[in-house]
Amino acid sequence: MALDTPPLPARRPNLAASVQSAIAEAIRSGQFKIGEFLPTEHALSIMYGVSRPTVREALVRLRAKSPYLSRSGHRTRVDRHPDLDRSALTFQDISCIEDFKRCYEFRRNIEAGAARHAALNRDDEDLDKIWQAFDRLHGHALDEMPVDADFTFHVAIASASRNPLFLTVLESIRNQTLFTMDLSRKFSRPQQLQRMRAVEEEHRRVVSAIADSKPDAADAAMRFHIDQSTARVLGK
Repeated sequence: MALDTPPLPARRPNLAASVQSAIAEAIRSGQFKIGEFLPTEHALSIMYGVSRPTVREALVRLRAKSPYLSRSGHRTRVDRHPDLDRSALTFQDISCIEDFKRCYEFRRNIEAGAARHAALNRDDEDLDKIWQAFDRLHGHALDEMPVDADFTFHVAIASASRNPLFLTVLESIRNQTLFTMDLSRKFSRPQQLQRMRAVEEEHRRVVSAIADSKPDAADAAMRFHIDQSTARVLGK
């Protein structure tokens, strides 16, 4: 009588690799915030139901292959979104008025979607960061307002969407966006005070809609803001 073939032993899952993947996904989803420390090893071991040595191994692997993480003392900090390091998106520099218009058309749809999802998905911490960016942007004298503060405000909204693709795409057109923002200021310099009051009110409408969890209003407010930004340069 033929002997029964013994079953193969079950392959033990690599727990450290599983925890590594789970942490990376938590960063992408916004559970672990950009610019903040990851939970302690003890907290992560409870969260994922594994031992602290397993968590420690997962963190070592993450830091070794993840330039978006850094170590400070015994803690690991998330420096930027992981998908930004994988982005292959490249765009040509703006060299004519048609490039300018195409950039704003693109931003209009991307950023309106980001604002809509921010209204649906943001938490109190996201909202605090958006208001902080708003205060930084509109808390300067008119001739001292940094252009990068304007971009940071829009990035805070994209981050609050909890969809990393919005943030990735916006970061990929950082140079073009900063150029158009600076151009908008230069073209509207004779009406500087009027322009800045209008921009502040447009931004406030976007944030208020996000704070009130009104996705349609947030979408419409962002579209209106970008349309007005285009008009301030083109004079339409």
